Amino acid sequence: ELLRCVGEPERRLREDALRLMRGLRFAATLGLAIDGPTADAIHRHRELLREIAVERIAVELRKLLCGAFAADILLAYSDVLAVVIPEIAPAIGFLQHNPHHCYDVWEHSVRAMAAVPPDPVVRFVLLLHDLGKPETFSMDEAGVGHFYNHGRASAGIAREVCQRLRLDRHTSETVERLVRCHDVEIPLTEKGIRRQLRRLGEEDLRRLLQIKRGDNLAQHPAYLGR
Repeated sequence: ELLRCVGEPERRLREDALRLMRGLRFAATLGLAIDGPTADAIHRHRELLREIAVERIAVELRKLLCGAFAADILLAYSDVLAVVIPEIAPAIGFLQHNPHHCYDVWEHSVRAMAAVPPDPVVRFVLLLHDLGKPETFSMDEAGVGHFYNHGRASAGIAREVCQRLRLDRHTSETVERLVRCHDVEIPLTEKGIRRQLRRLGEEDLRRLLQIKRGDNLAQHPAYLGR
């Protein structure tokens, strides 16, 4: 089925720019294809989102990220999302030059997000977890890319994004904390698990395990069954 604006798409979007995000949200949650003229108008008028209160955008973004078809929409409309979260722009098309990653930073992030259950916190963490990679990139003599301390850099970005979207304090702190430790190795021992339980609590440790699973699954299409 197709999703299209009633009448002239440009006029409908100018009447209420939040319709850009609603359209993407409907497509992501219902599996609708956006018809050509409507899609073109969404891309062309994406800057209208700057006129919308961030709280309203955050509500639509949360629903979009939890959609069963969110990955397709985020990859096809990354330029639109970059108006809301400009920090994703450097990640789009940024090759990792690493044998453990076949996707660029942005596509890896999107596919990792789509590989986990629709917990809005977990999905938001995975959307943001590697945005610090472009600024921490280095290449060794063998031509292999490295991203030392990218978790810390990504956590700083996550904090700024959460503040800009005016998320509540608890959610913001949780997202920042999980982004910061997403690549920390958890020893598979009773002592190691207990240490992480004391550090994060049961709910966030379970979230961290989901985050690590999504991160690993999105390193190669074979892991995702694609």
